[in-house]
Amino acid sequence: RGARSLRDRLRGPPGPEGSSVSTAEIFRFVVPTLGIWLAGPILSLIDTSVVGLQSTVQLASLGPATMLCDTIVYLFSFLGVATTNLLASALAKRNTSESRRVVGHAMAIALIAGIGVMLFVQLAGPALLAAIAGEAAADVVPSAIIYARIRGLGAPASLLNMVAQAACLGSKDSVTPLFAVLVAGLVNLVGDVLLVTVLHTGVMGAAVATTVAECIATVILVRTLLKRTGSQAESLIQMPSKRELSSFLGFAGPIFLTLLGKTMCYCALTYCATSCGTDNLAAHQILIRVFFFFTTFGDALSQTAQSFLPGVAAAEAGSTKDNPADDKKLRETLSLRGMTPAVRRFIAQIFGMGVLVGSFNAMLAGVIPMHLPGLFTTDPAIIELIQSVVPLLCLALVSHGSTMAFEGVLLACRDLSFLARTYAFNSVVTLAALLFMQSAGIMSLTNVWLTMLAFQFGRVLECGARIGFAALRPRSARAAP
Repeated sequence: RGARSLRDRLRGPPGPEGSSVSTAEIFRFVVPTLGIWLAGPILSLIDTSVVGLQSTVQLASLGPATMLCDTIVYLFSFLGVATTNLLASALAKRNTSESRRVVGHAMAIALIAGIGVMLFVQLAGPALLAAIAGEAAADVVPSAIIYARIRGLGAPASLLNMVAQAACLGSKDSVTPLFAVLVAGLVNLVGDVLLVTVLHTGVMGAAVATTVAECIATVILVRTLLKRTGSQAESLIQMPSKRELSSFLGFAGPIFLTLLGKTMCYCALTYCATSCGTDNLAAHQILIRVFFFFTTFGDALSQTAQSFLPGVAAAEAGSTKDNPADDKKLRETLSLRGMTPAVRRFIAQIFGMGVLVGSFNAMLAGVIPMHLPGLFTTDPAIIELIQSVVPLLCLALVSHGSTMAFEGVLLACRDLSFLARTYAFNSVVTLAALLFMQSAGIMSLTNVWLTMLAFQFGRVLECGARIGFAALRPRSARAAP
């Protein structure tokens, strides 16, 4: 037998009728989903651009401030991931009551967690921001506190918005959330121009504009869910029982650890950039905003894998409207150990799209800082710093599309313990490398981004190897207990 490529092994033979998903169908879902994932980075990029054109110090203050606000909210994005996975699985089993419970419980947890985040930022934010900025960038702390406290007021709306988006995406509706995102982006742009450029309110105006935009998007999505389900507001938010909460968190817990690992690494990179001085921190703020803007392309692929793969597995398991597959059969089909031909074909499709996305991101990301730096700052020193690190930015994005496609597959296949262990390992290695550079006195913006590059390539190798080995094993070995 001739050797077969990984992609060929992933494709496998044709599956049952209805178990395949066309590339065109994936694209029809991915494009609106991409718009949704672009929302957060677009809002941050607008803030960065408008504020950066007014003041270098206030631009630098957005580094620790957005890191604090976005990081805390990002840590709770396990609610959205869990909602998408659990809802997609419930819909694949044609279980309407379970679908409603998943959304209701997630909305309740999001509301409670959002209130907790709001209080945490108000009370602990100043001390955390002072610690993040350190002595080298102490002059940015007052502005950072103003921005973070205002953004913190919108935390309940942010988390409710996250779950409402996930509920729509889990049911393969990517158009409604896209509409909400477009409205929010327009409100934020108008608000930034009016408050920051015209009224000269600085970071305070940028924070107000972003918070109001998030609240409006949440109202749009919640109203849509209420109309779709015919429910009252009180029935849309359902407090889970202890058993139901334990079951939900049992799934969401490993996802939280995965997100925590990512967050620790990204926060450590920004923290190390602060030790390099205000100009380096300002340059890093622009670079990291550009990076996160383009990572949303990969996030959209991950969301697509989580939304479609349970349905593909259910069709392969013989699930129909009149005869839904039982939980055990669906779990066996939707696993790396029992990877079926239809699942393998879908993974090949999403992997191919990941390669294209990574290449596209790398090329486009280099254009903005190299040829359009004036979008963010007019300071020649900061522009020079940015352009010196652009090659590392592009290389870091090359692998990201494939990484997120693989992570979406692993999340859909519920390979959660592997992801948690992997990110625990990655966090330790990344933090150790940064600590060594700090103690050796060789910390620089270039070395910060070299560490970022190593982190990104480590992720794609780990996740790709996990799925690749499962696909290359003989089918009899995969089916063995």
